[in-house]
Amino acid sequence: MLRIVVLFLCFCVCHVERSSSQPIHWGVSAGASIHELDFEAPLDFWDASNRSFPSVMLHMELPMRFIEGPLGELLWLSSGVRYTRLASKVDFENEVGNGNQLFTGAFRINQHYVAIPVQFRLDLGKLPVFIVAGPEFGVLVYANKISETFTPVEFRSSDTRKITGDLKRVNTSLYGGIGVEFKKGVALYGRFGRGLNHVLKGGDQTVSVSDWLTNEFEIGLKVDFER
Repeated sequence: MLRIVVLFLCFCVCHVERSSSQPIHWGVSAGASIHELDFEAPLDFWDASNRSFPSVMLHMELPMRFIEGPLGELLWLSSGVRYTRLASKVDFENEVGNGNQLFTGAFRINQHYVAIPVQFRLDLGKLPVFIVAGPEFGVLVYANKISETFTPVEFRSSDTRKITGDLKRVNTSLYGGIGVEFKKGVALYGRFGRGLNHVLKGGDQTVSVSDWLTNEFEIGLKVDFER
């Protein structure tokens, strides 16, 4: 899949160089996002209200005009390389032995990706507004799970385990969003991404009792270096 994406981007770059007199614009953007791991079968004693985790991302992108005709000045392809950490925290509270003991704790799963976004950007004519949509392919670099038990006191513990080998190498997500260019070359945007494939390898249940999809909502600031 990644080979197909790279070949597609190379084709677009060659096409742009032959068909467009406009320069290719390099850019950088930084944003903050909220992540959620959407578990397929969460246990009834998990606290689903506390599964979001803030993080900060940086990525570079290469907007390219690639369509001739009426949309040639409005429709762009934005790609490049992006780093992201998809993370989530789950609290749990479980009564054992007919309520004789109350076990409380939390676990966090952190997934670090280097991603290739393939985002189509449509400028809305004279308005300083644009919409973006398209897939993003994340290659897993590192993942870990941090498990903590808070009570009973005699069972209090904390454990960190590397789980990179338990997860699929590529995570594919579909993104869509909207942005406003409030100054030439500077834009504020928001977008939401929904994971398209489950994360665990072959139904492996050693990491968690449930497989999951990833969700991300990002608000960021984008700056073009050349206009």
